[in-house]
Amino acid sequence: MQTYHRLESLMNLAPGYRREFIVAGRQMLLLQEGDVTALVENRCPHQGFSLVDARIKGGVLTCAAHAVSFSLRSGEVQPGAAFHCSALKVYELIYRGNEVGVYLD
Repeated sequence: MQTYHRLESLMNLAPGYRREFIVAGRQMLLLQEGDVTALVENRCPHQGFSLVDARIKGGVLTCAAHAVSFSLRSGEVQPGAAFHCSALKVYELIYRGNEVGVYLD
């Protein structure tokens, strides 16, 4: 059964927003870039580095450690990676009233 976990008040979200969360034992990163708000696993699938310092531009997150880029919408690795890397886990955000959260098992 999935459980709803509140993450943040909508009034706190704005371009440039970034905040780490640990929810149900999972390391997550909530961020907003332009009109895209995303919740992703806060570990690069390549070698597990934190994505807190990742660059974000045009809906693409680029790991600061190895420059692998991922779509913020789908988590797919973007063309140009120098090595094989799995997709980044992107969680579906749930909007309830004045807050955003996530459902997890």
